[in-house]
Parts: sequence; structure tokens; C-alpha cells
Amino acid sequence: MKKALSVVAAGMLVLLGCSRPSAILYTWPRELWVPARREVAVPWSRWLPLEAYSTDHGLRIDGRTTWARPAWKVEADRAGRYRLNFRLFGWLPWGSTWVKASSPLFAVPGGQSIGILVHTRGLIVRALKPVASAHGRLRDPAAAAGIRVGDLLTAADHRRLHSVGELARIIEQAGIDHHPVALTVIGAHHHELVVRPVWSPWQHAYQLGIAVQDAATGVGTLTYWRPGSRQFTALGHSLTDGLTTIPAPVAQGRVVGADIVGILAASANRPGQKIGILASHSTLRGSVTANGRFGIRGRLTNVPSQHFDPVPVALPDEVHPGPAELVTVLRGVSVEAYRIRIVKAYAQARPATKGILFQVTDRRLLRKAGGIVQGMSGSPVLQDGRLVGAVTHVLVGRSNFGYACYAIWMMERQGGA
Repeated sequence: MKKALSVVAAGMLVLLGCSRPSAILYTWPRELWVPARREVAVPWSRWLPLEAYSTDHGLRIDGRTTWARPAWKVEADRAGRYRLNFRLFGWLPWGSTWVKASSPLFAVPGGQSIGILVHTRGLIVRALKPVASAHGRLRDPAAAAGIRVGDLLTAADHRRLHSVGELARIIEQAGIDHHPVALTVIGAHHHELVVRPVWSPWQHAYQLGIAVQDAATGVGTLTYWRPGSRQFTALGHSLTDGLTTIPAPVAQGRVVGADIVGILAASANRPGQKIGILASHSTLRGSVTANGRFGIRGRLTNVPSQHFDPVPVALPDEVHPGPAELVTVLRGVSVEAYRIRIVKAYAQARPATKGILFQVTDRRLLRKAGGIVQGMSGSPVLQDGRLVGAVTHVLVGRSNFGYACYAIWMMERQGGA
């Protein structure tokens, strides 16, 4: 009998621990993020009668939740950190969490298509090319030394590399002098490799057996720019060399407006794509200064002629499931807003490129593009009059669904400039 009761009790504990109320209690975030001087409704649960309160001056909170209104209203007088406490059933102490209040940030939403051309700090290995010797024998000096496609060559014989021509001259001189070339390589690891040039009678030159490039290009979407400094961010994810997912290290670069002349619509097993050319009549111009996890950054020298007014940048705790808008270009240079529905806003205390899951509901966007296509990366997402995110990914096989990163992560990486 005791054994049976023990089994029943253990089963009830397991069910209770897996229940929705218990899961909510155990997964409550350690920190809430709210804008200073702006009231925010923080969603809670219909399952648990929790009451929130604070003894910190400057933090006002309506911490009573009901079945009809499962949310607290939080407002901070100024930026800072505040302690938020909880009571279960109105009397039982139930831990606490921090509230981080940030000063409001404003930005001008983009949506314009842009062409990107940047020069990298070093040379990117695009391919390994065996060298045919005078006897027709193929040799792979670079591959044998450990160089891989996607590696970055930053120096040769202790001289910093800025162009393909510089490397060719160093290789030729080393071959004439019968010396190997010492290469500084950044790939999976940062190391130095020694490669001996091989004479190619077909090219009439010494070679290492690699093809390199000193620039990276792409097409994407301007996410936002700051009205005072004209600092901008675009893409929503890093600009890569097309061979790896490693951000291309940018030395300098530029962005210009792009004219969308067509769209390859997405299908069940193939992502769609914008087809764009540089728009000579576009006023959008800018310089690129950095490339990171959330895209390229720089300063606009000429702002686009068609643009929005500045809007507040939402914090992660302000984004919620429901209607929203995606701003992008489908034809020419005209920016338009299209209806989407935010399905899930993931709780994030640290930067990540997939924070918002959304579904395209606008028939125009579905008819013209089939959903999210390549070239829409960086398209701003607006909700409740705020800039909440930027498009980063499309779901493979379900192009009407996509992911966006929170806009605040992009702005934090820009240092709030």
C-alpha cells in the first residue's frame, strides 16, 4: 500500500513539475528590459495569481493580474536598474527579478534596397587550384600546407596584404629567389604557414595553387539610420565571403541605392531572390566602416529621398505576437509596407539573430515574391509605431515564414551612435 501511494505521489509531482504553471514559474527571466518614461505592459499568465511590487523609488508598477488582464504595467522615471518582487496569492513571497530601464532610442526605418561593395582586410581564398608543372604533374602546394577555402590571408613574408597584385608580386619574387612564402592565415585558427611557389609553364609565373579576392559584394536592405549622425545599419546578418559564415573583415567600403528589376519567386524547395542593379538615379549613398554579426555599419553621405519619420526603437519586452509590418522594395526603388503577423517573440537577454518568428499575411507580397526572398535581409519590421526588428532568415520550404532579430541588438552593436 505504501509503495503504491509513493508511486502515485511521485507521478503527481512529475505532472505538477511539467504543468504549464510550473514551467512559467521556473522559466521566468532574470531581467526585464523596459524603456524609461514609457509605460509597458509586461505579459504574464492566466494560470498564476502573481502580484508584482517594488520598493525602489522611480519604478511604478500595477502588479495585479486578473484572468481578463494577464499583464503588469511597468513604468520607470529614469534609466537605471530596479528590483521587482513577486507575491503568490497576494501574500506568499516568490522571488524577484531585475528591471533594466533604458533611455528611449529613435531611428529612421529604412527598407531601401542597397548594393554593397567592401574591400577586406586581407585576401579571401576563393578556391584551391592545382598547379601543372612542366612535366604535366599536378601539385597542390597551398593545400598541402594546410590552406583551406574561405581562409583569410592577412600578410605574406611579414608584409600586410592589401590587393591580389601585391600577393602575386611577393610569390613571383620568392620563386625567383627559390624561397618559400610565409603566409599569415586566419581561418579555423590564426597561424603562419610556409608555402613554396611552383613554376607554371602555362601561366609563365610562380604560383601557390590558390585563387584569392580582395573584395566582397552583396545586395541587401537598409534597416535604419539615425537622424542626427546618419549612422546606419543594414542586412541584419554579417556580410560574408560567400564561402563561409565568417564575417568578412572590412577595411573600407560603400553602399549605393539599388533598383529592383525583378524577383525570382520562392518555391517549395528553392528560396526566391531579388534581382537588382545599381540605381544611378538613387540619392542613397554611404560609406561602410564595419561588418559584424548583425550586418554592416557606416554613415550615409546622402539619405534616401523617400524615407519615414524617426520612430522609437522597441526593446525585446515590448514586442508581442500580433499584427506588424515588413518594409521593403519589390519593384524599382519605391519602399512599401506589407502586412505580417508576429507568431512568437522569444525572450532574449543577450543578442541573437533569431528573436522574432513571423508569418507573411499580405497577399501582395505572397503573390509577387512567394514570401521572404534573398535580398530582403535587413528589411525593418514595425509594430505599434516602433522599430522592432530586421529580417534575417527564411524558413526553408516555408517561405511565408521568416525570422527577424531585435533591432535593439543591432543598435547596441553600433554603440547607440
